[in-house]
Amino acid sequence: MILDSLKNINNYQNIHPSMTAFIQFLETIDIASWKLQPEDNKHPGFHLIQVMDKMGSKASESTLEAHNANIDIHIAVSGTETLGWKARHLCQKPKGEFSTERDAIFFEDAPIHYFKLEQAHFVVFFPEDAHNGMIGDELISKIIVKVRI
Repeated sequence: MILDSLKNINNYQNIHPSMTAFIQFLETIDIASWKLQPEDNKHPGFHLIQVMDKMGSKASESTLEAHNANIDIHIAVSGTETLGWKARHLCQKPKGEFSTERDAIFFEDAPIHYFKLEQAHFVVFFPEDAHNGMIGDELISKIIVKVRI
């Protein structure tokens, strides 16, 4: 997992070949006012999902998830979101089987660490990172990026 300010995102171009293209895309938009357009997902190697103005929920309502085929990047647009993390290999309570279609497996385990994601910051989750989010008591706006491994 990586947690940092967007002003430092260029330091992470080498974590995956598609990161350079994604960072170049970020430089072309105003994150605070950006709205997902169909043409935004014509980039090879990454797929954008935008979660806008969703009310945060309680930690007990948020489920850990992990992915096999994608790296998740969460970018905070506004609001303060709490996220949870646990090493995937420590998760003992899967909720069903891995879904290839959704590239996700969910766990009933509780996170072992919680952290805040504030405006203009980002977090990167790799397949070995089980994570949850959208925890908070305010409106949370964020952009989620799936980088194909």
